[in-house]
Amino acid sequence: MKKNFNIEQYSEKIQEKLRKIENVFNEKAINIKLVDIVTGPTETHFIFTKTGPIEISKIKNCYEKIKNELDERYVRIFTTIDEQFKVIVEVRNEEQSIIKYDEIYDQWNEGYINKGFVPFGVMTGDKIIEVNLLENNNWIIKGSEGMGKTNLIRGIIKSLTKTFQKNEINFVLCGDNIKKEYESVICDEYDTKVISTSGIELEEYLIELQMEINKRYDMLNKTGHINIASYNKEYNGKMKYTFLFIEHISNVIVSHASGGQLMKLLTQVSTLGRGVGLSMIVSVDEPGNIDDNDDWKSLEINFYSKISLKGAYCNNGGPNCYDMDKLFSNGDAMIDYHYNDEFIEERIQIPLVKE
Repeated sequence: MKKNFNIEQYSEKIQEKLRKIENVFNEKAINIKLVDIVTGPTETHFIFTKTGPIEISKIKNCYEKIKNELDERYVRIFTTIDEQFKVIVEVRNEEQSIIKYDEIYDQWNEGYINKGFVPFGVMTGDKIIEVNLLENNNWIIKGSEGMGKTNLIRGIIKSLTKTFQKNEINFVLCGDNIKKEYESVICDEYDTKVISTSGIELEEYLIELQMEINKRYDMLNKTGHINIASYNKEYNGKMKYTFLFIEHISNVIVSHASGGQLMKLLTQVSTLGRGVGLSMIVSVDEPGNIDDNDDWKSLEINFYSKISLKGAYCNNGGPNCYDMDKLFSNGDAMIDYHYNDEFIEERIQIPLVKE
């Protein structure tokens, strides 16, 4: 419990929400007491600990009642076990403090920019975290709908157009209405291929990409080079980098008749692609749909860089969300990647607003 914890230090709105939440727990005879209130940029956490025996099913039954009492469209309840068992009620703030991508981009753009580096968000102390997509070339962005995946990808694309010339890269976009989502940040001068999420079109492209990767490796072997960087240094950028973005990959895999074959192709190209300039960034809405799939597990091994947004480990933050969720609010994210042969895990705030 916080030292000198005093509910009166919080706004009247926060206090009123707390009273309504506590009334519901009391009506349901839930043995818990408030130990903390933490307010983030977009949500507030009301944190309780147990005072006696407690049944998870009873907590679950409080979800709809609390939601109705607060007259809130968005409410989430989950439990954690660190030093002690906790019940956390998450409620949306009326006034939200959020990070705009252009604010991060403009600040990042003021300094020296290395090719392939992009800003992903802000760490504690307003330090911008940037990642080299040529070194960490395979990314999975996990999170439930509305948590900022599309806006983050939009920022990645915008940053890549800053660090690469039009004759140095190709963009491949796979998703429904995906060109419309990103046309504001991809200039027509950049070579861009758009693929539907039918699965069949993606499978055909991946087979074509496999052949292109093999051709590139043959070219490297013939010229005595080990990777695209050394080759382009001698041949003045003749081999282009390719950035493949696939939205809602879990939906594509589940809906595609040969989803297993699709994942095997993705695994193969992701394994071989780094040496010849292929980077893949895929987004997943509901990992629970495919987490138990062996082919998906094989694919995830090759995607050793991940960004996990809120809802990444549960089903859309609904009443069944009881897990070890570390993430606090919209835009709050955990990022895992490699830097100088070290594994890095950081908590960051990603931008939320479409610019």
